[in-house]
Amino acid sequence: FLAGESGLCVELGVRMPPPDGQPQEDVSTVVEQMLRPILTNPQFGQFGGLAMWIMSPEQLGGALPVRGTLSRALKLGRALQGGEVKTAEAMLDFLRRELDIKGKLLFGPATLASAEVATAGGFDLGKVSLEDGERRCTVLYQNESLLAWDSAVSHPLATAPDAISYFVEGDGQHVFSNGDLSGDDHGLDPAVRGRKAAVIALPAAAPLRKGLILQSFADELAQLGYLGPYAPVDANPEGAR
Repeated sequence: FLAGESGLCVELGVRMPPPDGQPQEDVSTVVEQMLRPILTNPQFGQFGGLAMWIMSPEQLGGALPVRGTLSRALKLGRALQGGEVKTAEAMLDFLRRELDIKGKLLFGPATLASAEVATAGGFDLGKVSLEDGERRCTVLYQNESLLAWDSAVSHPLATAPDAISYFVEGDGQHVFSNGDLSGDDHGLDPAVRGRKAAVIALPAAAPLRKGLILQSFADELAQLGYLGPYAPVDANPEGAR
């Protein structure tokens, strides 16, 4: 069921045929391909609430292979609010020491220079750029950050499914999403223009690095023009190649 704020509700009955020995497309991919165009209808306005399959308690464990994300997010959020984490290096130290996440500084701290975003097919598509002298780091995103480039390097710094994140220094908010960085005119929010920020990569959890999930990221990256392999940031100290 897909429900919009106007009260419109769309129900889809999706039943995959029995496997015939050939690799079968993930049913969730089929559902997404059907629902994304519906979101572009004016009745939805690119926004909707989605309810999917009912599952038994026995199935729940297999559906949630990555655990502890909410407790880790709360712990980090409290540290940020308490003023314990004020720099990118302090962020990386906290992640490593308190949450056992071995993040990597990809670029910066550098100056937030520009942002671009457009909405199409239910996605926010855009890029965020940071400048450090003549060097420029550009993060390309489709809702979430998928690819980070350094103008001085001939290969990507990082690709999804590794998490590509921003840490903004100075007073006020430190952690920003791509949406947070965009202003009302779909450019860089004037409140953050000129602030120093770092681009950080966090290694993806093991279940995200294989099978249909990894392939789904590869498909999205191919649409951005990147046809290379996934190179985990924790396996290659120089970034993806």
